[in-house]
Amino acid sequence: MNQKVLCTTESEATCLEPLYVILKVDLQQKKCDCVYSQDQVIYEEVKKTDSYDAFINQYVTVHVYEFDRKKVKEFLSIEFQNSRLSGGCMEEELFYRRVESQQSDAYVWVKAIRHIDENEHTAMITLHQERGVYPRVLSMKQELDKKEKAITRQYWDTVSLLSNVLEHNQLKEADQQDRILYKTNLPAVTKRLSGIWNHRRRNRDNRSSGTDP
Repeated sequence: MNQKVLCTTESEATCLEPLYVILKVDLQQKKCDCVYSQDQVIYEEVKKTDSYDAFINQYVTVHVYEFDRKKVKEFLSIEFQNSRLSGGCMEEELFYRRVESQQSDAYVWVKAIRHIDENEHTAMITLHQERGVYPRVLSMKQELDKKEKAITRQYWDTVSLLSNVLEHNQLKEADQQDRILYKTNLPAVTKRLSGIWNHRRRNRDNRSSGTDP
C-alpha cells in the first residue's frame, strides 16, 4: 500500500493543499486502505479499524459537522454504494462540513467524490477541502434572498394595484346606481311636487275669494 502523509497533526491539516484524503474501498470485503492523507490521525484511524463501516462511523462522529453527519454516513456507506452500481463506472459528489477543532465550531467545507467501478467491485473516495465553497454558497444564498424579496415586493404591489382597481370600480358602480335611481324616480317626484303645488295654489285662491276649500 502506497500511503503519503503530508502532516503529522490535525491542526496542520488546515493550512495544506485542497486534497485531503484518498480511500480505496473493497465493496465485497467491506474494507478500505488509506492511499493518501494530509492528516496522520485519519491514517491511524483507518489502520486501527477492522472494517470500512467501522471507520466511517468513527470518522463521521469525530470529524463531520453535526448537522451533516446523516447525509455523509449515507453517502459513504457500503450499502448505499452497492445500491448505486449500474454497470461500468460512475462518479458522484457531496459537499459537507468537516470540523477543524473539537474545541470550537470552526469547520472547513469538504467535497467528497466517489468513483465506483462495478467490474472491480471497488470505490475510490477522495475528500477535497473546499475553502472557496462557503463564499460561493453565501453568495448564492444572498442572491436567492434578493430574488425572494423582489418576488414578494412584486406580489404585494400587484395585490395593492388590484385592491385599488376594485375599490375604484365599486365607487363607480355605486355612483352609477345613484344616477339610475335618480333618473328612475325623477318623474314620480316631479308629479308629486306638482300635485302639492297645485293643491296649495287652489287653497290660496279660495282664501282670496272667501270660499271654503
